[in-house]
Amino acid sequence: QFAQWRASIIAVQEVAPEHTRRYGIVAGTEVNDRVMDITRIVEKPAPVDAPSRLGVAGRYILTPGVFHEIASQPAARRGRRDPAHRRHCRLAAP
Repeated sequence: QFAQWRASIIAVQEVAPEHTRRYGIVAGTEVNDRVMDITRIVEKPAPVDAPSRLGVAGRYILTPGVFHEIASQPAARRGRRDPAHRRHCRLAAP
């Protein structure tokens, strides 16, 4: 996927509604049946607040510019900064 899109990629998996509290859940615009342009990631939402059932699987391919963006974001809970807190990136379903 990276060779085609030349953009950061986040792998996701479909999760059961009762498991959304375990994952960052993505929302975005479908590009094709395996790729989504992510518009937001909600970190561990309640099922009622989840924008989809696509959970971040913890596998990333990141372009260099993402690291600058991550560093410029305020720290999340427990002082973490990670790609799940990025607002815009390309997504490929596994």
